[in-house]
Amino acid sequence: MAELFTEKSHPATPRRRQQARAQGHVAKSQDLVSALVMTAGLLAVWITGATFGQFLSDYATEQLSNPTWQSFTTSHASDTWQQTILSIGRSLAPVMAIVLLVAIAANLGQTGFLFLPQRIAMDGNRIQPLTGLRRMISASNLIQAPLGICKTVVVISVVTLGLWSQRTEIMQLPTRDTHSMVSMMFQLVFTISLRVAFSLVIIAFIDYLFQRWQYERSLRLSDEEMREELRDSSRHPQPAKRRKSSQQNVATGQIQQLVSRCDLVLTDGSRLAVALQCDPATTAVPTVITKGQGSLAEEIVFAAQVKNVLLQDERGLARKLFREPSQQETIHPDHFQQLAQSYHEACQDKR
Repeated sequence: MAELFTEKSHPATPRRRQQARAQGHVAKSQDLVSALVMTAGLLAVWITGATFGQFLSDYATEQLSNPTWQSFTTSHASDTWQQTILSIGRSLAPVMAIVLLVAIAANLGQTGFLFLPQRIAMDGNRIQPLTGLRRMISASNLIQAPLGICKTVVVISVVTLGLWSQRTEIMQLPTRDTHSMVSMMFQLVFTISLRVAFSLVIIAFIDYLFQRWQYERSLRLSDEEMREELRDSSRHPQPAKRRKSSQQNVATGQIQQLVSRCDLVLTDGSRLAVALQCDPATTAVPTVITKGQGSLAEEIVFAAQVKNVLLQDERGLARKLFREPSQQETIHPDHFQQLAQSYHEACQDKR
């Protein structure tokens, strides 16, 4: 009960999400799966209904046109039963395949692939009366009650409106022939069922949004939980290493992007590097694009080698430019002549 009065102001961390998923705690609406399966089944019957109807007609004709049942034997009954099951299976196979695919897609679309063998193991907490009582009075189950009433009202309303809109045709059913009557009744039932299915899909999608909101809310952290999460992260250095590696990869990509705009990289041995844009054909004033020392200098030199940018070992000039202008700033005019000479020498060496 204390958690109800605890303010959870911090968003869920990746580690928190991973732990919840490993325990099978995901946002899912079973009503959405059921509604989509029902809709898919009705549409599949509509698509393949002519084939199945033809099968029923042929089967009835065959059975009624056979000789009398006086020659009926046990082996004949077994063969007839097997043929009937196989024929029905072949006729309903497309419907069953569509329903199965929609059921799998509806589950995977909500939760992704989850492999939780530990959920199969025996757990005494699941059969404890107090645990069951807490689940019954939980906020999620309390919401399901009005949602069930809403679904009942929607189904009754859709059926009532469907029957009312077809009241004239329904009143004329006794005057129709048998074939026309059966066709009209089947069309009426199918149309109303499809409308009910679409209505349930809309309600189930709203339920999924609520489940998603509740799931995100349950993963949020209070101040104390966030402190505990940070302590646990410090005890397990692997996530920190992955974050550092990701940051290094981003920095390397940025350095390569900056160096690709340069014409010349001046180095001071292996201690520092200055990347410049100094080609008179592309810039009027030489500009320092980026610079660094130590490991950053090594990254700049490596990026220059990858991008085929001119490299020149000019210790004196490299030190001066490293100390004076900031990144993305033009260099002092006093260094123009010396820089032009270095750029010319670098071009000559490359040739």
